[in-house]
Amino acid sequence: MNLHTTITDTVGVWLVAFGLKVLGAIALWLIGRWLIYFSVSLITRSLKKRPIETDHSLEKGAVLSVLMKESVESA
Repeated sequence: MNLHTTITDTVGVWLVAFGLKVLGAIALWLIGRWLIYFSVSLITRSLKKRPIETDHSLEKGAVLSVLMKESVESA
C-alpha cells in the first residue's frame, strides 16, 4: 500500500509539471502569433501610406508574415 501511494504521488507530480509546461508553451505560442499579427499589420499600414501600389504593400506584408511564422515554428 505504501509503494502504491508513493508511485501515485510521483506520477501525479510529473503529470502536473508536464501539464503546466504544455499550458505555458501554448500560451507563448498564442502570444507570439498575436505579436506577429500586430507587427505585420503595423508594417502593412505604414507601407500603405507610402506612394507605392497597394498590392505591393500587401504582398510585402504577406511575405513578412510567412517568414515570421516559419521562424517561430522552426525554433
